[in-house]
Amino acid sequence: MVHVAIKYCGGCNCSYDRVAMVRDLQEQFPAVKFTNAESGDESDPDLVLVICGCPSVCAAHSHLDAKHGKIFTASAKDFCAVRDKLEEIASGTL
Repeated sequence: MVHVAIKYCGGCNCSYDRVAMVRDLQEQFPAVKFTNAESGDESDPDLVLVICGCPSVCAAHSHLDAKHGKIFTASAKDFCAVRDKLEEIASGTL
């Protein structure tokens, strides 16, 4: 099972519905385990998804690591790259 740890920014200047985008990912990838990056989950994630609501990309993330690195979003259009990355990880092509 692929494990994605999610880190949200503070949400002070959101230009899109970040939660809805994650909900869409969860529906598209039901076999992926999505957790809160700050929850203290001891398992190492395959990917850290840093979800920011604007181009500032200000969410603190330096303390977060994952097998396949981090991917950042700053707008709804960035979720295409997230989907592509999840498909690569899930298919084992990464």
